[in-house]
Amino acid sequence: MPVVLEKEIVSSVSVCLWHISETEDFFWEYLKLSDTDANAIRQCKLRSRRLEKLACRAALARLLQNSSINVQYDQQGMPVIAGFHISFSHSKNVVAVAVSTRSALGIDIEPVQERILSLYSKFLNDEECRKFDVTDKKQLHFCWGAKEAIYKYCGGNVSDYVNHITLDDYSKNEGLGRFMMNEQWVEINLSAIEWNQYLMVIAYKR
Repeated sequence: MPVVLEKEIVSSVSVCLWHISETEDFFWEYLKLSDTDANAIRQCKLRSRRLEKLACRAALARLLQNSSINVQYDQQGMPVIAGFHISFSHSKNVVAVAVSTRSALGIDIEPVQERILSLYSKFLNDEECRKFDVTDKKQLHFCWGAKEAIYKYCGGNVSDYVNHITLDDYSKNEGLGRFMMNEQWVEINLSAIEWNQYLMVIAYKR
């Protein structure tokens, strides 16, 4: 079972990183999914997409120490499960799952690539471009992942991705961000974790 990372960020927040190498049959045997969730996964035409969904649930089961999983989705398409706050992310053959017992959270995982050096103006505002090193691909991936994670934390309810999600600080894989909600700024904690050539960012409340 290739769980490559399992970590407690704070006492209420844990994450699991799963590198997919299993067959679909493994996941169907390992998991006990609700009929609704299982049927929705089986209807995905792409095998890669089915594996991503199954691996997310397997990572979630690992964190909850319970293979009986009933994932549903809200109106914004965000995953929900009774009794916990959860967030999913996937990139190629890697999935990342975050769980909180306290409050909403968001997670994003991406491979660190050179091409982000030409894309930063699409997700950073002018102040952030001055604040962060736009020649450092790791820093830019932190910024991108942080904004994606905060967007998920907000349930997708952010009208201006560039200006209503802002990043204030980044040092030693920790940071602070803010987002605009009901015309007020809300502060959010950020943690980054590196694995191989991937960078995972979690947005959460302490």
